[in-house]
Amino acid sequence: MFIRHSRLLRRFSQLPSLSHVITTPKPSSRTTIWSPQCLAIHNPIHLPSFPTNTPDRNFSPAVDIQPEDAEDCHSPDTNPQYVSQEAKEKDDSDMCALYARLNTPDYSRLATPLSPQQVRDTVLYARDAGQPFVLDNLARNILDSPQPGRVELATIILSIPRLRLNPSLTPSLVSCIVPHHLSSLSLNLSSYIARNLIHHPSPSTMETFFTPLAEHIAHLLKPVWKERQVNGRYIPTWLLFRFVMHLSKLHLREPAIRLLQSLIEAGYIPPEAIQRTDQSSRDFHLIITLTLVRSCIFWKWNHRAVDILKNYLSGTPSADPIISRLCQDVLYALMEFPTVNDLNLGVSFVKDMATIPEPMFISPDIVRQIYSKAHSLDQPHTAASIYDFARSKSIRPLHNFPPPSGGALTWLLRYLSCQRATLRLARRLVAQVVDLCEPIPLADRAEFIAIAAESGFARHARSLWEQYSSGRGGHLVAGNAAMVLRMCSLFANLRRRNATHKSMDLGIAEGTTATPIGHSHDSKDYDEEEKDLEDFANLILTRYRKVKEPLWQASREDLNALARANIILGHITEGLRVLRVVIDRNEYPDLHDINVLLSAIAKVDYRKALSMVRRMVRRGPEPDSISFGTVIHQAARHCDSAAISSLLQIARKTGCQLTTKTMVTVIRASVAFSGADKVAVRHNLIRALEIIFANEHSNHLATLNMGKFGVEEALNADDPTLAFWFWRGLLKSNVNWNDELHAALRGRIAGSIRQHHERGDIRAEDAQKMTYSLGANTRVLGGEKTVIGG
Repeated sequence: MFIRHSRLLRRFSQLPSLSHVITTPKPSSRTTIWSPQCLAIHNPIHLPSFPTNTPDRNFSPAVDIQPEDAEDCHSPDTNPQYVSQEAKEKDDSDMCALYARLNTPDYSRLATPLSPQQVRDTVLYARDAGQPFVLDNLARNILDSPQPGRVELATIILSIPRLRLNPSLTPSLVSCIVPHHLSSLSLNLSSYIARNLIHHPSPSTMETFFTPLAEHIAHLLKPVWKERQVNGRYIPTWLLFRFVMHLSKLHLREPAIRLLQSLIEAGYIPPEAIQRTDQSSRDFHLIITLTLVRSCIFWKWNHRAVDILKNYLSGTPSADPIISRLCQDVLYALMEFPTVNDLNLGVSFVKDMATIPEPMFISPDIVRQIYSKAHSLDQPHTAASIYDFARSKSIRPLHNFPPPSGGALTWLLRYLSCQRATLRLARRLVAQVVDLCEPIPLADRAEFIAIAAESGFARHARSLWEQYSSGRGGHLVAGNAAMVLRMCSLFANLRRRNATHKSMDLGIAEGTTATPIGHSHDSKDYDEEEKDLEDFANLILTRYRKVKEPLWQASREDLNALARANIILGHITEGLRVLRVVIDRNEYPDLHDINVLLSAIAKVDYRKALSMVRRMVRRGPEPDSISFGTVIHQAARHCDSAAISSLLQIARKTGCQLTTKTMVTVIRASVAFSGADKVAVRHNLIRALEIIFANEHSNHLATLNMGKFGVEEALNADDPTLAFWFWRGLLKSNVNWNDELHAALRGRIAGSIRQHHERGDIRAEDAQKMTYSLGANTRVLGGEKTVIGG
C-alpha cells in the first residue's frame, strides 16, 4: 500500500565481475611456475648449505631460523641472477621433458642419471602442485641410480619440508643414508630428514632408523656450544625438540635421553626447565613433555609449547594434575602479552582442554584473563566465541566458567546485544550476572542496565536497577538519563501489552484473528500486574527527578530526558512543565526539545502533531527520523493510513531516512490496512521482506516476532512460498527446532506447500526443496501427508 514510499537502504550491492582481470604473479626467486606447455623454472633453487656451528650460550635460540616456517632459499654459493638467458631456456626445456616423463601412474625409468638440481626443482614443484606420480617415479629412479650419487639424491628428497612421500618407498630411501652414510650429513640435513620421518604414517617401520639418526645428531651437537656463530645461521632447535618428543612417544628411551642430554649441554634446554620438572614421575614421556614445554615457555615459544601439549594430549588424554598445571602455565604465558594470534590460540586450547575424554580443570582466572585480553585487543567475536562455548549444554555440567569481569563485561554485552544472532547470548550473560550476583564496575552499571532494558530483558533489568540504584554510587545509576528512558519505555510497553492480553482474554477485542497462547489470567491478576509495572516505572522516574533536583540547575540533556520519561509514562502535563524550565532559563528549544513536545502532542492528537511536522518543514527546525517515527507510531495505533502515507511522502521529499523501528510500524500497518485484499497483502509482505533483508543486522526489523507475523500473514494470504521465506530468513536459525509451536508452524507451511503443488502452483522440485528444509519426514508429492519431525 503506502510502504512503497519508504526509502529502501540496501546493505549489499552487486559486485563487479572480475572475469576480465588477468592476475600476474609477482616474480620470486623462491617459487617455480608451471605452464601447460612446460615446467618453467625461472630461478633455480639450490639445496641450502647450512653450517653445523651454533652460537655460544649467550645467544638465545628464540631467534633461530626454523626450516618448517621459512621459505625454500638459495644456496649461498649460487646466484641465479648471473645465469644466461640461453642457459635458462635450455634448463626450462629439459625440465619440461623430465616432468612430463615422470608424471605417469606407471614406473617411468629415465635413461640418463638425474642431477641434484633436477631432483630438487622437480620435487619442489610436484609438492606444490600435488602430483604424487612424479614423486613416486622420482623416488624409484633415485633408488635405481648408481651408488655414488644415490646418497646425495636421497638426502635431497628426504630433506625437503612438507613432502608427502609414498610410505612404501620412504624406508628404502632412508636406508640409502642410514646408518652407513650418516657421517657425511650435517646437523641441519640430519634434522630435516628427522622432521620428514616424524610425519611417516607408519612409525613402527621407521624405528630402526631413528636410533642411529638420533645418535648422529647428538654427536654433532656436543661441540656446537663451544663454537661461534657462522654465516648468521643457527641449529634447528625446534626440529630437535620435536624429534625428542617423537622418540619419547615411540618409547625409544635411550636415543631420546642422549639427544636431550646434548641439547642440555648445548644450552638449548635451560636449567629452569629441568629443575621445575617433577622427577618422581615414572612416566618417561611425561617427563620429556614437561621438560620441553617449560623450555619453550622459557624461550617465549608459547605457540610451540601448545603444539607439544596438544601432541601429548592427543596420544595420552590424561587428567594428571601435573599436566593440568602445565597447561595452566602455558595459558598464562600466552595471555601475558598476547597478540591476536596468541588470543585465538589460547581460546582454541581452552576448548581442547575442556572437550578431551577426561576434561581438565581450567582456572576461572584464565578465562577471565582471556576476556580481558580480548577487550584490550578489541576482539569481541573471540570473546563471544568462548562465552558461547562456556554456556553450551555439553560444557556447563563439566565446567563452571565465569562471565567476564571489569570493563570487559559491559563491552561484551554491548557487542552481543547489537547482533541478532548473538542476542540469546546477551540474555544468558545478563541472567548469569543476576543469578550469580556478579559485580558490575561502578562506572558501567547504568549502561549495563540500559542495554538489558533496550534488549527487552525486563526481569533482569529490574533486579539490577533495584540492586544498584541505592547505596554507594546509587545516584550514578538512578540519575543516568539514557538508562531511565530505556527502563521507562520498556515497562510502559509491558504495561500496554498486559492491557492488550487482558482484553483478548476477556473477549473485549472483537473480530481479532489472534489467539492467546498458554493459560488465561483472570482480571485480578492482570490488574495487579499492571499496577506493579506502573508503580515500578513511576519509582524509576521519581528517583531520577530526585537526583536532578533542583531542576533549574539541571543540564538541558537531563531536563529533556525527564520530560520524555514523563510523556512516555503518560504524564504529559508534568512533561510540559519540565520543558517550561528550559524556556524560563531563556534557552531556545532545540530539535530534541521539540521532539519531546511533539511526542506529547501526538499522544493527545496525532493530527495536530502531523500539522506540527508540516510547520517544522516550512519554518524549521527540519524534522528528523525521531519526529517522523513519533507521529507515524501514533497514527498507526489509530489505524489512519492517510496520515501515515502523508508522513512518508514528507519524509521522502525531505530526504529523511526512517529508523528501522519506525519501519516495523510501517510494515505492520501496511499489512493490516490491506484487509482482505490478498494481492495487496502479498505485495506489502514482499516489500517488507526486501527491507528486512536489506537491514538484516537490525535488532528491530529482523526479529522473531516479525518472522512469526510475516509467516502468519503470508499463510492468511495463501502464499506458502512467501511464508517459507519469512520462516527461513527470521525463524529457522533463531528458534528451538524441537519447540512444539515451531514444529506446528513448520507443519502448516509444509501443508500449504503440498496443496499448492497439487494445484500446480508450485513445481515439484521447488516444493520438495522447501519441505525438506522445513523438516518434513515424508514426501509432499503424490498426495502424501506432510509430517514434521523434531
